[in-house]
Amino acid sequence: PRVAAIVGVGILPEYSRYDTYTMAQASLDEAVRNVLASGAEYGTPESVLALLDNFCWPDPLTNPKVAGDLARAGYGLRDAANALGLPFVSGKDSMKNDFRGKKDGQSVKISVLPTVLVTALGRITDLKRARTSEFKRAGDRVFLLGPHRFSLLGSQFERVGLSHPEARPLPPADWAAAKRLYAWLGSDRSTRLRSCADISEGGTLVAVTESLFAYRLGFEFDPAWSAEANLSDYFGEGLHSFVVSIGPEHEIDLIREWFTAGIAFTKLGSTTTKRSMPLPGGSVPIDAFESAWRTPS
Repeated sequence: PRVAAIVGVGILPEYSRYDTYTMAQASLDEAVRNVLASGAEYGTPESVLALLDNFCWPDPLTNPKVAGDLARAGYGLRDAANALGLPFVSGKDSMKNDFRGKKDGQSVKISVLPTVLVTALGRITDLKRARTSEFKRAGDRVFLLGPHRFSLLGSQFERVGLSHPEARPLPPADWAAAKRLYAWLGSDRSTRLRSCADISEGGTLVAVTESLFAYRLGFEFDPAWSAEANLSDYFGEGLHSFVVSIGPEHEIDLIREWFTAGIAFTKLGSTTTKRSMPLPGGSVPIDAFESAWRTPS
């Protein structure tokens, strides 16, 4: 087999407006999810998966709060890495990211948000196991894997200027649930997946929609899911969650397997040949989504 290396990154500075501990953990988790979604191994003594950190921070020597935020971020990385059993093998620190100048004769200082970029380096033991994110066939079943404790706080939904009472505290980590899911994704058992994408900016709806473009498919949500879904379900962001597609012939066996392994799963719906997606406000053509996605923001 041809062995391949894979690199993924995670960066979520908006969470620093609320808590740098969560920001650091979410950035680490996103980097790990990136490589697992693409087929990296994880969960055995022989697995190869390592981390690097890159701090980009305002000057912590002149501001006690910034220094405290730095300490919290370090604790967040430590706790997440220990929980997943992953080593940091290198990193880089940049601690003077403040601009000082004048505006209308007045002194101004502009500082970056406290930011940690985490890079994950993984190994795919056989290039044939490499996965992509796009849905491949009409009629495939689409599931959300992971605890999906989503929040609108710090999300893309919030960053574009929207707010809603459903916004709740930042999404919590559940490393025990994450390890169960990541060990399954990082094993040969996950080769039955036709696609896998981690849920990140924009939430579940964006992850599903982006996966429809390449093969010009449509989507229909499962009635049981859409009947209960709220804005957080559609647009909320969090940790440990993926959108995956499988052939209908594997649906029963994989549901049993996920249940036995203690992996949280939710059926989102199925891919279709009709280039549209029914939503609470009416059916939306996939071409409209793709046009918006391709238009510079």
